[in-house]
Amino acid sequence: MCELCANYGCKYDELHTTEVDMYTRYFEHLYHDAYFEQQRLQALHKNACWFAFEVQCATWNPPWPPSHPDSILELSSVDTLNYKPKTVYRGPVHDAPYIPPTIIAKEVEMAKLHTEECYSHLLDAYTYAPGGCHWRALMEGDSYKMYEYWRSSEVRMSHNGQC
Repeated sequence: MCELCANYGCKYDELHTTEVDMYTRYFEHLYHDAYFEQQRLQALHKNACWFAFEVQCATWNPPWPPSHPDSILELSSVDTLNYKPKTVYRGPVHDAPYIPPTIIAKEVEMAKLHTEECYSHLLDAYTYAPGGCHWRALMEGDSYKMYEYWRSSEVRMSHNGQC
């Protein structure tokens, strides 16, 4: 049985299966990229928190020991275009800028939502194909009934010359 048109012996069965596979691979690719970006941002957030802590504690007063002003501090990330490590800052603690981790935390939250959305679309090629649960919901909805009415009236006009 053809997965897309729900007919037995469909002459386009192989083509339909190829289309479903193509869309499934596309959605898997989107999910993989979103997941990788979320993981990269989570690692960057963890590093940014430590970086912010080191910058803040450099100016602490006794009884806490101050950081040596010439100690080297580094914040690194991964370049998303070529997947290579990229240094954001490397230098002495006393020259290091304060980077609020809340900025990156917001990015992590948005990446997580995007990853969840991509995950929810992994099976869309099957669920929106004829016979799928989303396809049935579309067929039962008002928008499809309006479309069918419009199409049938257009067909009647072209065949009978009147509506």
